[in-house]
Amino acid sequence: MSSKSLTSKSLCSKMLFSAGAAARTRFILSSLLLSLLLFLFLSLLLLPVPVCAQFDPDEIERVYQSQDYAKVEAIAQARLQIDPYDVRARYYLASALLKQKRGGQALEQYEACVKCGGNSTLAQMARKAILALKIDAKKANPQFFERAKALPKRVSAASGRASGINSSDSSDADLSPANQEAIATLRKDLADAIEVKRRRQSQDLELVGEEENQAILEAVATASIHRDDMIEAVRVEAAAKRAKVYRLYQEEEENIAKAYQSRINALKNSYKKSP
Repeated sequence: MSSKSLTSKSLCSKMLFSAGAAARTRFILSSLLLSLLLFLFLSLLLLPVPVCAQFDPDEIERVYQSQDYAKVEAIAQARLQIDPYDVRARYYLASALLKQKRGGQALEQYEACVKCGGNSTLAQMARKAILALKIDAKKANPQFFERAKALPKRVSAASGRASGINSSDSSDADLSPANQEAIATLRKDLADAIEVKRRRQSQDLELVGEEENQAILEAVATASIHRDDMIEAVRVEAAAKRAKVYRLYQEEEENIAKAYQSRINALKNSYKKSP
């Protein structure tokens, strides 16, 4: 065999060996790269999930709209454990508490919402709710809403007591004609005073209604996603104002009736005809 032939075979062997080594190297590198990628993937799976991805930020609003207030409370509490400055969680927690007639707790959450929210839309709505709740201190009482609805009935009852003063008294027959006339005049003045108060009350209630309707129209005209909550806040505020009007006029009517009755009783006790 010639030396030329041996040299050719040697070169072929070297080339085959080099090609095999290169293939093995590529395989090893590919395996290492694949292992590295797999390791990185598994590491990412084991990393803690960012807090912002632990809940759907819009879930609490959807649940509130569905009127599942107990679930709203649970979602809000969970979110506040993660972020105590979560304005949306504070606001919807307060609104859910208010819907459940837990006015005192709602007031606390609305105030926290204002502190956390600055000038945001939800913070402004919370301020309106606070105003409505603080118009009368009783509004922070869990039973406030029942009392507010019962106020008109109590006003009617008070009016009935006041009008009852106008009824004839069997003891009037024992009075002198002059005293009977004086008492009749007092009763007429009382009826007139009560009527004036009732007209003013009606005017005040009409004004509250007009303000409520205007505020609702303005809320409806907005494109805010919180429009329904804005309308609800307007209605809560209007209900609180009506409750205050009823309460104030009830107290005024009762005070007027007591004052006139005191004068009538004085006439009856001091100026009866001698037997």
